[in-house]
Amino acid sequence: MKGVVLLPKPDRVPLARSTNTNEFAAYTGVAGRVNRWVAMLGIKGKRGAMTDTPAPRFIHFLGAFAAGGLITLMLLTNGTLAQYGTLLFSSFVPHLTGTVLAIVILLILRPARATPQRPPLWAYLGGVSGGLTVIASSAAMNSALALSGTIALGLAGQIMFSLVADARGLFGLPQRMPTLRDLAGLSLIIAGALVIIFFGGTP
Repeated sequence: MKGVVLLPKPDRVPLARSTNTNEFAAYTGVAGRVNRWVAMLGIKGKRGAMTDTPAPRFIHFLGAFAAGGLITLMLLTNGTLAQYGTLLFSSFVPHLTGTVLAIVILLILRPARATPQRPPLWAYLGGVSGGLTVIASSAAMNSALALSGTIALGLAGQIMFSLVADARGLFGLPQRMPTLRDLAGLSLIIAGALVIIFFGGTP
């Protein structure tokens, strides 16, 4: 129109005039510090970074099932160590023996790197979460929850965290919102855990 000056559209609305409170909180206060740490560690990966993964085969299903059995054995051995020592001792011993075993396997097999790229910083924190997992599970196993209750609640926690990670697209996962079937499955797992805890075992 004549006499009207068209200004270039700004790329971003200033935070002071933004009506999106989540956007404002992302740069201020505790939320801002958390988001800066997430960005620095690369936890919030690019969407679709892992979409080229191959379809699972029977060996993958078998490996996942065997891993579940090994986790149960791990909790049993770590909980037994906690009975004879402390929770920190029960976390130190398996990580020490695991480190020795990993070094031996690396020296024997000498596997090649899958990619020349460096992994994100958060990938090096597995030992931290693993150590805390051993401490928490050892304490739970030596309580009234016993081994079965600890495994059942642990499975519910794993599914719940995985749904949150999928929904937020964390750790380079493709963003995927939970469906009603996902929530129904989580509800059944939690219900099964409650049945094992409160109605299982010898009366």
